Amino acid sequence: MCRCFQIFVFIFLWQQIAFTQKDFVVISLLTIQGNDKTKPEAILREIDFSVNDTIELINLASVLLENEKRLKSTGLFSEVDVNLKNWNPDVQEVNVHIIVKEGWYIYPYVIFELADRNFNVWANEFDYSIQRLNYGVALTHINFSGSKDKFKAKLQFGFTGKYEMSYEYPYFKNGWGFSSNFFYAYNKEISYKTFENRPLFYKADDERNLLSQIRGSFAITKRKNAYTFHTARLLYFYGKVDSEIPSKLNSNYFLNGNSVLQFFRLEYEFTYNKLRYPLYPEYGYLWRINFKKDGFGSSKKYNNTEISAEYSKHLNFLKRFIYSTRLKIKGNLQRNRIPYLYTQALGYNNDNLTGYQLYVIDGTDFILMNNSLKFNIFRKDFYFKKWVPKKLRPFNTQIFLRFNGDMSYVNEPFNRDNNPLSNTFLYGFGPGLDFIFFHNMILTFDFSINKLGESGFFVGGGFQF
Repeated sequence: MCRCFQIFVFIFLWQQIAFTQKDFVVISLLTIQGNDKTKPEAILREIDFSVNDTIELINLASVLLENEKRLKSTGLFSEVDVNLKNWNPDVQEVNVHIIVKEGWYIYPYVIFELADRNFNVWANEFDYSIQRLNYGVALTHINFSGSKDKFKAKLQFGFTGKYEMSYEYPYFKNGWGFSSNFFYAYNKEISYKTFENRPLFYKADDERNLLSQIRGSFAITKRKNAYTFHTARLLYFYGKVDSEIPSKLNSNYFLNGNSVLQFFRLEYEFTYNKLRYPLYPEYGYLWRINFKKDGFGSSKKYNNTEISAEYSKHLNFLKRFIYSTRLKIKGNLQRNRIPYLYTQALGYNNDNLTGYQLYVIDGTDFILMNNSLKFNIFRKDFYFKKWVPKKLRPFNTQIFLRFNGDMSYVNEPFNRDNNPLSNTFLYGFGPGLDFIFFHNMILTFDFSINKLGESGFFVGGGFQF
């Protein structure tokens, strides 16, 4: 609030001096300070104005504050100030000076996580089994060369063995970038079928590997402006499952009793993103359209076309309230059966329905609407003392009280009898409490009720960097 007040006062005083002048200003110079690691181009790509741009005076304060928040939400900086300097009312020109304090970019960490979808599934269905834990080491660098380029490496053991490496370079030239990924994983226990909307697992007596997966991809990206992204990706997938799975447990695991599945995927994604703080958006909106083509029409074993569209909106009002809504629609254009491995709809990744945390809902098509009303009950910036590394000393903490109301419909044309939550309208609701740290770590507590009249207390969390 203090920062906003300073900018408004500055603009107000200048307007009183230059009230006879025009009601706009031209950016004559743009300077950056404090970016020891980050290249200037990476910062300039994140803001929506440049040298020689004309901004109306009535909008100037909001433009500066908006760009401060946009730079902070990148995760690269712990503090950002966008200041005005050398305002010349005679020629309607002003300099913009951006001051940043760089955050922590290198995150080596120990992997110790649940293999199951959430804490409640692990506790209720598997009795806190330590055999369902993943452990290992990983490294993430979110600003590898100073161009907001991300490097990730992971070495994981436990329930799912995994070796993964990825690199993303978003600012190669003229808004073009690229990314690549290599992934290898293996499992000694796998979900081979969904029954009554719960995955059924199998593990061989000799504890041999039942599933191996290899995936490699290369993508080209185009960023048209601060908000618009295009991505074209080519992916190769190879999977091999133990012959006992298709012969005895599920012949459609890889379709038609096959124990091997391999294909190339061509993918295109369009994103228009005006969200602030992606992990827990406080305002803004997002459009995303994704198109996937598997098999290119030449593979008889697997040939599928999938399209999805997503819209989310976050409205901040009365200072502390946030209303959030998200609508996602996904469908397969080809109506043939697809491998069990790719029938996941709700209960996986970010597509979740309040009140159904203990279930999965498989299908080829779905529509999902998430709604929540949030109230900020605590917000404070803490500063650790000298014993903490300098770039980690600013510690932003927020607590939100939340109420959810979700609804969905999943279409499952091939496995109707044994999964009653498919092919029916679903809804769920309930209150929750969210703790957010550093704008990229979250801990959630929910009490949810579903259509079946079931209720429960659920714990969740995550991070983003």
